[in-house]
Amino acid sequence: MQNSHIEHRTLPRGVSLSFDLAQHIFIRGVNESVVVTDRPHDVASAAKKQWYALIRLVQRERASTLKAVRIAELSNQMAWMQQLIFTSKAQEYLPTKNYVLFATYNDAHRSLRYSTLYITIPLSSKQLYSLISLLQKDSAVIIYKSSSK
Repeated sequence: MQNSHIEHRTLPRGVSLSFDLAQHIFIRGVNESVVVTDRPHDVASAAKKQWYALIRLVQRERASTLKAVRIAELSNQMAWMQQLIFTSKAQEYLPTKNYVLFATYNDAHRSLRYSTLYITIPLSSKQLYSLISLLQKDSAVIIYKSSSK
């Protein structure tokens, strides 16, 4: 848990978890991530759909600019975005980097390495600490809290 940054997030009204995850991954440029959820396949599918929408936005921005430097920046950003893998499959299928694994607590606990941990379900302090202890140095933990209605 060396130098881990912990961030608590509450979803604004009308914002889906998949949208917020995709936005957060995009803004931070996250690689090697694990999203702990109770429905890995469903959340992965929804987040991937939001991710493709973000790719289309970047493509539109790239097509509308005339500045060569900005075109190069957006081309690099698109290449990274298109290489990022969203999966709910077991860890043995993961590449060495550029992935977002959607997993249950038990599956996430078996992951070998990751630099960002998203917690979308309630976990005990012991469970949370066991996951944080697997993080790489200078990593981030994002804990989603349920919004009170």
